[in-house]
Amino acid sequence: MTGLSGGDRPSLPGIAVPHGFELGSIGAAVLCAILTLSVSRCAYPRPAKRPSEETMIHQQNLARQWKQTPYPGVAVAILAAYEEGGTQALLHFEAGARLPAHRHPGWESIYILEGSLEINGLIVLQGDHVLLPAGEVHEVVARETCIYMALSQRSGVDIMDDA
Repeated sequence: MTGLSGGDRPSLPGIAVPHGFELGSIGAAVLCAILTLSVSRCAYPRPAKRPSEETMIHQQNLARQWKQTPYPGVAVAILAAYEEGGTQALLHFEAGARLPAHRHPGWESIYILEGSLEINGLIVLQGDHVLLPAGEVHEVVARETCIYMALSQRSGVDIMDDA
């Protein structure tokens, strides 16, 4: 744990972190995970077992590892990474944090768990779902502290604007 404050909630200066979540830093490897680059080229935490039809995976909230990305105010927790490509991840954004314009070779599904975002100017609220088709260029900006689940179909990303 990074630190404790108010009711045993982990804390990190400037980041409101949900109960039981830990943040760290693994740089570009997390960028690969957050933007769904090839699993074989990224060294980031993976589930103890690979998902399969025969194996159930249970990742406890308190054991979840949040890693800081190269983008200020954006952290990621990988839930699952698949050999055939694609990932399931939770992303935590501080208010105002952003991912630059980028696109993926497969679809990306985003479900807002807490807070709100803008995706290409569209305001997306808690409980909303967005399905981005393969190749659609999109930028993500947090309007407030936000957590969302991202599911990606395939590995790979092209960053269009890293300003």
